[in-house]
Formats: sequence, C-alpha cells, structure tokens
Amino acid sequence: MMQKIIRKAYENTEVKNYDESISQVYLYEQDTNALYISVANNFFLTDAESRNLLRYVQDGNSAFISAAYIDTTLLGEIGVQQSIAVPFSERIPEGLVKTKTTIVEDIVDKDSIYNYFYLPMQSAIEGSDVDNYRIVGRNENGVANCIVVFIGKGKLYLHSDPRAFSNYFLLNKKNREYALQLLQILPEVPTTVYTDTYYVEKNYREERKSAFWSALEKHPPLLWAFLLLLGLFLLYVLVNGKRRQQIIPVIPPVENASIAFAEAISRLYIKEKDNAGIAHKMIQYFREHLRSKYFFNAKGNITTHLEVLSKKSGVPLEETQTLFANIAAIEEGRAVSDEQVLQLNKGIENFNKHN
Repeated sequence: MMQKIIRKAYENTEVKNYDESISQVYLYEQDTNALYISVANNFFLTDAESRNLLRYVQDGNSAFISAAYIDTTLLGEIGVQQSIAVPFSERIPEGLVKTKTTIVEDIVDKDSIYNYFYLPMQSAIEGSDVDNYRIVGRNENGVANCIVVFIGKGKLYLHSDPRAFSNYFLLNKKNREYALQLLQILPEVPTTVYTDTYYVEKNYREERKSAFWSALEKHPPLLWAFLLLLGLFLLYVLVNGKRRQQIIPVIPPVENASIAFAEAISRLYIKEKDNAGIAHKMIQYFREHLRSKYFFNAKGNITTHLEVLSKKSGVPLEETQTLFANIAAIEEGRAVSDEQVLQLNKGIENFNKHN
C-alpha cells in the first residue's frame, strides 16, 4: 500500500527500489536533490552505513526513515533521542485501544487526526538542539513522533512508529491521507525517489535466524533436551560410522519349467508316433521365433522374402531355401516320415546356431 502512495505522490518522478544498504545507494547514485525512503521495524546500521547516510543528506538530498528502533549510533551523531513504547508481546490483547497520530497544525491546514484500534502509539523522538530540528508529527500523548533534522544542505526526517504506514492503518477510514501529507512535506520535485526493502528483509532474515534459539533460551528444559538429542545423534553417527555389509543369501536359479514341459510333450508325441503333430509344432514355434526376432511373417509365398531373411539372420541363402522347402513339403503332405522330422529338426537347429 505504501509503495502505491509513494508512486501516486511522485507521479512525474522516477521511483527506484533498492534491496541493498544505504551505502550502495550512496555509491551508485550521486544526486543532490533526491529522496531516500525506508520504512522498517528496525533500522540498524553499520558505522560505514551511518556515515554514508549522513553524507548523502549533507550533499543536499533528503531521507525519510520510519522505524520503531532506529540505530543509536546514527541518533547520537545528530543529537536525537528515541523513546520506545512497551513491546507488543507484553500488551496484547489487554492494551488494545483507539489510538491516534497527528501532523502539527502549522504544516497542514485541515484536521490531521488519524486513528485506529490497536496498540497505543506512544513511541517518541526528539532532538537536543532546538535550532537544528523541527517537529512534524505527534503521537497520542502529544509528544513528537516525527521530526526533521537539518544536516548540511539536506534534511533527515525521522519517524518513530512505522505502524502508521502499515496496510492495517492506511486502509482505515481516511488514514491514507496521513502518508500523503507527510510525503507532501518532503521535497516536492526530487530528481529521483529511492525506496529500499533491504532493512525489511534484513530484519526478517535475522528474526527467522534467532527465533528458534530465542524459543529454546526461554525454556531451559527444552534447550537441554535439544542439546541432549543433538549429542545422541552425533554419538550414533560416530559409533555407526562404518558401513555394515549384510550377508547376501544365495538365491537358487529359477527352474526353466518350459523346457520340462517341452520334453514331456515331445515324449508324448513320440509315444503316439504322431510325426505330423511334432513337425507342425516345431514349424509353429519356428515361425513365432522369426516373427518376434526378425519381424518375418513366414506364411504364404515367401520365396521372394528369403533373401531378406538370410541377410537379417546371417544364414546362407541356400540353407534358408532348403529349410523352407522342407517346411513346405511337410505342410503340403499328409503323412510325415521319421526322416522328415529329423531333417526339419536339424535344419532349424542349424538356422538358430547363426543367431
């Protein structure tokens, strides 16, 4: 919501979003009439970032910082103190009230009271040098919660309650005007507006990192249980570090029942002296073998296809022709002699030896 308000307030100005620290903005952008905006719960800086922010303002730029916890090193450099309200966790839900924030009357003409039902807005900020700063807004107790500090050629705006720029606050009644009026107090036509998400994301990462350990520190038994579990896990890894090889049982080979079945059927045909039945079964299996392996359909007039089959199988053409001549003779005749069965079997075996 705040991003939309910023873009609306500066429709004719380029708005750039940074996910890097103020030092990177100062390094990349050498402006003298730009506006830097940062809204985060915590605005903690390194010494280098604090120096770069002050230099950025001294060069003639403006910066608007809204945070519940502003870096004390930065505040000390410019002679400003911030008082922080009681932490949220100690006051929910008993402390919920209809609270408000205002903009000073000599800055805006119309009624500037903006309220909503939540925790009291009691954070405050003030400077020690009266001539060096000016009050812009006040909290529900009438104490300053937004000031502008004059530094060199630029201005540094400090706001102590970022909840006033949350969606929950801005979407309540006319509260959207609060952000618009504050932005109107800032430079009217800056060369560029820089907004940053670096400190928001930095806070989120740090909170995620510390939330787990904070929960453990609040409950010593839970902390000791976690450390004990961690120790047991490390002990298990050390003791069972060597890979254990299980004995692989010997699995007997699967018996080929199809061979026993074929032998039983063969004995049955031999006992019954059914040479024709044996020969036709041999031919049937041989045709199936050709069909599955060579995609060869051994039916009908196949004389013209034997040369192709010979090349695919590697069997000489003469042997192939002789084998299929015997097959044709058996299929055309009624009685099949023992010699024909033996000759057919020998021909099929010789053919399969080449595969």
